[in-house]
Amino acid sequence: MFGKKIILIGAGASGKDFLRKNFQYTLNFKFGISCTSRLPRNGEINGEDYRFMSKYDFKRKIEHGEMLQYSDFGSAYYGTSREDFNECNLFIMSPDGLKQLTKEDRDKCTVIWVKSDEDIIYKRLLKRGMSEENINDRLFADYSLFMEYTDFDYIIINNG
Repeated sequence: MFGKKIILIGAGASGKDFLRKNFQYTLNFKFGISCTSRLPRNGEINGEDYRFMSKYDFKRKIEHGEMLQYSDFGSAYYGTSREDFNECNLFIMSPDGLKQLTKEDRDKCTVIWVKSDEDIIYKRLLKRGMSEENINDRLFADYSLFMEYTDFDYIIINNG
């Protein structure tokens, strides 16, 4: 498993970032920092948590073929650059982003689905300062995204 690139996938607030930090700082994985056009959350650091950029800059990277995969979620773009995919071995992706990988690139990866109970996710999203309406929208979107999800190699249940 660890001879391949690791892709963590899961609903919002399922614990992907927590697991990513364990792989990165305990096992010395090199994290491919995702790009996003959303604004940073409180405490997030540009170049460490995400590469924050404008929608215009993100779209320009797509047009120039610099993005390996990307998705539009919640009015913001998220994605992985080709350069990071070639240089790193740990990523966080969405199911839509994962579908964009070629078979050759997917074969280089082990996909771990990080799952949490919905009530735990709800509490985590509340702690992030999201409104109840936004949380419910996010839960519905994630439910739809993962309802019939099968493109994974392992599942980790993160209810802690």
